[in-house]
Amino acid sequence: MIADADGVVPADVLVDRVWGADASGRGREALYGYVSRLRQVLSGVGTDVVRDQGGYRLKVPAGAVDVHRFRDLVDQARGMRDDEQAASLREEALGLWRGEAYTGVDTPWFNAQCDFLARERLAAQLDLADIRLRLGQHDRVLAELFARAEAHPLDERTAGQLMLAL
Repeated sequence: MIADADGVVPADVLVDRVWGADASGRGREALYGYVSRLRQVLSGVGTDVVRDQGGYRLKVPAGAVDVHRFRDLVDQARGMRDDEQAASLREEALGLWRGEAYTGVDTPWFNAQCDFLARERLAAQLDLADIRLRLGQHDRVLAELFARAEAHPLDERTAGQLMLAL
């Protein structure tokens, strides 16, 4: 639900996301129990899960969800003409990341989301490196680019950035 902040997610979709192929016939009953406990936890922070149109809606401002804040900051950075400001916004966006997304969850939907988010993060890192290189901050990005080239040896953009920095 957090990925769909303030959007309605049908109960069957939630069951499939959480349990995948392992969802038993009791998936909806288990979901009701989890949602009930989630409501208790969230009530203390001014957020709620409400039933809506055959599904559930997590009532939370999009700005309170890191991935949505990340995307907003990256979008703002794309619209900047000033490289210093764009770099600052991208740094702020990337600073929201704390480890891997959905750690410990293994269903097809979560795995796909994790891969998608990792690609979004990499794109933001590459964009930031481009800006830093344009600003002449080659030494600032060199170690980061070596690590990225090792992690993504077939990524031509990373290889190009590393060559330019060197």
